[in-house]
Amino acid sequence: MSAPEDGQYALFDLICQYEDEGDEKEATRLLLEASDLDDLEPGPAALFAEQFEAHGETGKALHCFEIGARDHLALPAARIADLSAYELLPLQGRARVRRALGIPADAHDVSTIAAQELLPANPLEEPDLFDELLEHDDEEPPAQLVAVQAIFSRRALPDALERGWVAPGRTEATYFLDAERELRAEAQEHPDVHFIVLTAEVAEVADYTERSGLDPSEAVTLMSWSEAEIPGDSDRRMPWPPERNHPCWCASGRKYKKCCGAPALR
Repeated sequence: MSAPEDGQYALFDLICQYEDEGDEKEATRLLLEASDLDDLEPGPAALFAEQFEAHGETGKALHCFEIGARDHLALPAARIADLSAYELLPLQGRARVRRALGIPADAHDVSTIAAQELLPANPLEEPDLFDELLEHDDEEPPAQLVAVQAIFSRRALPDALERGWVAPGRTEATYFLDAERELRAEAQEHPDVHFIVLTAEVAEVADYTERSGLDPSEAVTLMSWSEAEIPGDSDRRMPWPPERNHPCWCASGRKYKKCCGAPALR
């Protein structure tokens, strides 16, 4: 992540903080400041776009959605069908605000709408269960059954991808959000289970597979590693989902509600 991008995510978190504190004037001032940045990066731009759209500033929202989707807009419209649900988000926002502004749909809008209709149904369209999970008291876990989701850490992911240890189709851009969606689907299907996230480093998985003879490219290997190597009382075991205002479990540095826990990803 680049220094400008880090600063822009920090600015977004500051805007959210002012909104949480009820200081809409300062939040709006900073949001307008964000729209004037010359080096606005795609990731933060998509977040700012949603803020502008929520405030009815569709022109500024479109400007930011265009930046958020610029890599995909550079592709032929036919390639949009290959994008993940997460990658489609800024394109969906762009199509939405263009329609609100009365701009005729272009080829990318048409392909985005078609791709959206082909996405599998999201089991958490109704967020009641997810909201209940977020509201639970940490001192009183909602269930006695525990399930662990083991994934590679943000630091380890590039190396794990290069080694072929990550499932085909997973990318650095979507890996953690795919894991989040899997957790939400599992929580919907198994409401009595308390979920734990555990992140792994390449070196420790390599050491474990050398000793165990397991294949590190097999999905079950990470789970076997977590069961064999990480004690049940380890502070590396992170309860999922975190509270909304707590750091995201993926170690992005952003609050959960503005990262993997963002409503737009439901």
